[in-house]
Formats: sequence, C-alpha cells, structure tokens
Amino acid sequence: MRKLLCSTIFLFSLIFSAARPAAAQGVLAEIRGTVRDNSGLVVPSAPVTVLDTTKGWTRKTTTNESGQYQFSELPTDNFTVSVEAPSFQKDVRQGILLQTGQQAQIDFTLTPGEVSETVTVVENASQVQTDDATLGTVIDTRKILELPLNGRVFWQLAQLVPNAYPPIHNSSLSFRGGFNVAGQPEVNNNYLLDGIDNSDAATMQPVVSPSVDGIHEFKVLTGVYDAEYGRFSGGQILITTKSGGNKIHGSAYEFYRTSALDAKNYFSPGTLPSFTRNQYGGTAGGPIAKDRAFYFGTYEGLRLTQQISSLATVPTLQDRTGNLSDLVSSSGRPIVVLNPATGKPFPGNQLPALDPVSQQLLSYYPQPTYAGTANNYLFSETRTQQGDQFSVRVDDTLWTNNTAFVSYQYQEMNAFEPSNALCGSSVLPGFGCTTPELDQAISLHDTQIFSSSLINEARVGFNRIRTNRFLQDASYGDVLSKLGIPTTGANGVGEQSGENMGVPSVTISGYSTLGGATNLPQGRRDNTYNVVDSLSWIKGNHSFKFGGDFKRF
Repeated sequence: MRKLLCSTIFLFSLIFSAARPAAAQGVLAEIRGTVRDNSGLVVPSAPVTVLDTTKGWTRKTTTNESGQYQFSELPTDNFTVSVEAPSFQKDVRQGILLQTGQQAQIDFTLTPGEVSETVTVVENASQVQTDDATLGTVIDTRKILELPLNGRVFWQLAQLVPNAYPPIHNSSLSFRGGFNVAGQPEVNNNYLLDGIDNSDAATMQPVVSPSVDGIHEFKVLTGVYDAEYGRFSGGQILITTKSGGNKIHGSAYEFYRTSALDAKNYFSPGTLPSFTRNQYGGTAGGPIAKDRAFYFGTYEGLRLTQQISSLATVPTLQDRTGNLSDLVSSSGRPIVVLNPATGKPFPGNQLPALDPVSQQLLSYYPQPTYAGTANNYLFSETRTQQGDQFSVRVDDTLWTNNTAFVSYQYQEMNAFEPSNALCGSSVLPGFGCTTPELDQAISLHDTQIFSSSLINEARVGFNRIRTNRFLQDASYGDVLSKLGIPTTGANGVGEQSGENMGVPSVTISGYSTLGGATNLPQGRRDNTYNVVDSLSWIKGNHSFKFGGDFKRF
C-alpha cells in the first residue's frame, strides 16, 4: 500500500540578550564573542576573520557597536579566528574545533601595539552551552574510532550519553539497534544524516547506518529541543559524515573473529558452534582543487557465518510407523490415543494405517538425533550474512560566499536466517528465510552568505529502502496441491504462487511446529523526500531564525 506522509513545520525563534546574540544552530555550528581592549571597553567595527584550517576558506565580519561578532552556519571542522584593529596587535586564536550544534564563545582582549605584531593563542572552545537550553552530547571521532564496538554500528555508542539506555527486552528494535532516551521508547527517536531525515518510517530505525570510519561525529539531543527538531518526542540523533581537506589521508582496516578462540556454552549440547565474522574496509580523502573542492569516500564489507543451534521435538522412528506406544505426558504417564471415529482407544496405541497426508507431512520432519520422545533433535543450521557499503562526499566552495556539499550512502545486505523472530523462529531445517536489502541516501547541502548578518542554509535529500523476506521452503513448490488441501472455494486457504509456496504451518501437540512463517513472503519499497531551509538574520544584539521542513514518505 502506498503511504503518504507530508508535514511542514515553519519555525520562528527569537532570542533576546542585551549582552550577546544567540541562535539555535541545528546540524551546523557557530562562533561568536566580544572584542574588548585591555581596559575592558568594547571595540566596535573591528575586522574579524574565521579560517577553516582544513579546507582553507575564510569568512569575514566586523564587530557591532557592542563589540560583538558572530559567524553562523559553520560546518564541524577546525578553525582559526583572528581580530585586527587599528592601534592594537593582531590577536589570533587557533585550534578551535567545532562540533555539531555547538555555539562556541571566543572572546578577545586586544593589546595596544602595532598591527604587524601578532598574539597567538591556542583556544579550546567551551562545550558548555550557556545560551541554549537544549540538552545533548557529542560523540566525537576519537570515541567512534577508539572505543571497542561489537558489530561496528554507531548507535552502540549512544549509550555513553546521559539519559540514554538500552531498549527493553523483546522490544521492536531490541535485536536490531535502538536505544531509549529520557524514558521515551526507541521508536520515538529521530535520525538526521548530514541534516536530512534518515528515519525508517516503518520501524523507526536508521535507514542507512554509515561506516563508523566515515562518521565525523554524531550528537544525541536528549531534551528541551528547538522547533527545528520538532518531529518526534524521543532523542534527536544528528550524524555528520567526514569530509576531505587539503591533505590526502586514508585508512585500511580488518576485524576478524572466529569461534576457535571462543569458550563453549556448558549447557549447549554437541560441539562448539562455528562462528566467523570478517569485517574490512578503508577510507580515502583529499583535495580535488586546493582550498576549494574536496572528496572523502569509504568502503566496508562484511562476511559472516554463524552456526545456530537449538533443541526440537520430532516424531521418533517408531512414531513414523504408527506405533505411538512411547508417547508419555510431561508427568511421565502414558498417553492413550483415541480413535476419532469411535472415541475408543487404539489397541496398544498402534494406528492401523497412516493417512497419506500425514505420511507426506512426516517427510518434512527430520529424523531424531537423540533417543527419547522430547528434545530429541539437535537443530544446527548456518546463518550467513554478506554486506557491502560505500559512501562518497564532495565539498565545494562554489563562489566566495557560497559553500556546498553532496553526500551519498549505499548499503546492500544479503542474509540467510535459519531461525529468528523475523522469519518465524522455526527450529526445524528448511524453514528459514532470506532477507535481501538495499538502502540508499543522498544529501545536498548549500550555505549562501548574503552578508555577515544574513545567511541561508538549504538542505535537500532523499533515501530509499528496498527490502524483502523470502521463505526458504518456497523451493518445495506447491505443497498444498500435493497434500490435497483446497485453495479455492468455501474451504480454500488461498492460492499459492511464486515465493508464496511451501509447506503450510502445521502444529501437532507435543512436536515442534512444521512449516515457515505465515506472514511471509513480504517486501517493501519506501522512498522518503526531505527539503529543509533556514534563514539566520542578525540585527544588532538580536538573532532571528526562520525555516521550514517538508517531508514526504
């Protein structure tokens, strides 16, 4: 069924302060401050310059009558800020690392002297937000790359954030990612990738999970959100991908795990289940044109094989001949089998003959691997997973007052699940499912500087999910016809064709359920379009921000 979700949010925020301007910065950041002389008086009309030390571009402004300056809509990167004023030494602040949504306060106290003289200070931008009530924590590149991650997915690190917790057991996302924020369920979280919606509207997990080596940082907002985050009540997860710079850099990695180094579960019968996980990839980034255009790309592959083991109950060899004399209840008492036609017991629990349909159904049960009538079969199948993903990002300074970037994510995963919750949790061989999936996302971001006090940020993006679940037992063909089960008419169960064929779900008291999941096959093709625009205007000591957010699913 085609679904349509269209929401438009018009944002208007006004923050007033007699001392300094303030404005919510969304997925970008800002630098602001006050310039004074050594007697504490403000210095108006002082030229201020910000330099992106990674990409080489600059932006200029001047202090207002209150000695204040502000650079809005800055990307997350390393910056240097300098102030030059007549009769004062040039003051330079280096090493300013901006993070997602940060409002860095960099104040200057100028020293009298010649402009040719320079005072250089290595600055550490404060992470304490004094002008914004939004609560949030940034997980930076160092944490992403250096902390151990079992599976290498970024959301595992979200639990480092105060007020973020693992999902409850058996919740909808408990086994495929997700976390709770401030008491909200994981399905209320909102994901933004490079400023564009990245939430799967069907499950509320990320559409694309970028390689952790391609993530510059991500920020988890846990409460008191500005209007521009007003789509969901849970956490707001803002993911920023890495970009290139004037220097060529790259990396290569491989993570390998094997069951040869694992300990055996004492309570698991049989030998140690086999397990192999090989995850590998690399990154590369650098300049296309010095100080203007840059690239960054990633690739990651995953190859996994895992033995899935469980105990099941199947008919014994004696049961298959119609001799049910070995049937006992859970208390150990013999079970008397009654003739449904007469209501009397079969002598010795021996059936005179087996129905042809029953004989065919018995053929889909495996033979027992252990003696006894309960837990007499060791289910042991191999789960496989093969994934490939890559990403590309290009940043460009289109002209003096305009910067833009485009990022693209591609993620393909093919898996065979012999037994899991999404495939019916069968513990008999032949009733698993295959789960091919292809996810893509593209984001286009443009920042236009009309003046030092008027800046527009535009974002356009699109993501797509294509996923299916196919029954393994569809390869058996039209089993219903073989069993003589009607598919049409008053008593028909519905016609089968293509991937909808296979063994019907049959439950026999005392035995494991036969057949695959009854809600498969299934698949979906979901497209999400997102357009966001915001305009920041600085007037004197006041900051205004206007914007709109349109999403179609």
